[in-house]
Amino acid sequence: RHLRLWQPGGQPVGRMLVRLTVTLCVALAGMRLFAEPLHLALPVWPAVWAYEWYGRGNDDDSRAPIEAQLEQQPGKQLVLVRYAPNHSPLIEWVYNDPDIDHSKVIWAWDMGPAENRELIQYYKDRHVWLVQPDTQPATVSPYSLTGQEKAPIVDQQKMVSRMTKEHTLEAIR
Repeated sequence: RHLRLWQPGGQPVGRMLVRLTVTLCVALAGMRLFAEPLHLALPVWPAVWAYEWYGRGNDDDSRAPIEAQLEQQPGKQLVLVRYAPNHSPLIEWVYNDPDIDHSKVIWAWDMGPAENRELIQYYKDRHVWLVQPDTQPATVSPYSLTGQEKAPIVDQQKMVSRMTKEHTLEAIR
């Protein structure tokens, strides 16, 4: 109300600013709403808020059925998750129960042959699976260290850096 009545130098500038602000808000909301169908690349900073604001939340629901299938398998399971290079850090598949060592299914990032071998050695009583969530549909296959060296591996340092930024933004919120 105060902005609308603002008249610096006797000019009714406030009324125009209020109208401009409302028009700009409606235009930006429309642009966000139609950005995806029109293939407009909009910046999503801060990513956490933008991601939730225009309705793209974590709509990836394929982890739950995969975990349910692995829970049905006899014995304990270790799942290595290999993300594609363009994977959104806002859709995370790797999270576990608080008591990881006694969980039926343990989820871990695919970190490359050497680190995977070390993890598999630590959990040697488990059947090891490779999940690729970025394929359509998400693929689950038995994991094998042979031939693994030739498979593309996501730069984990870059992924961790991106995820750290996202978690920092989420903590600020």
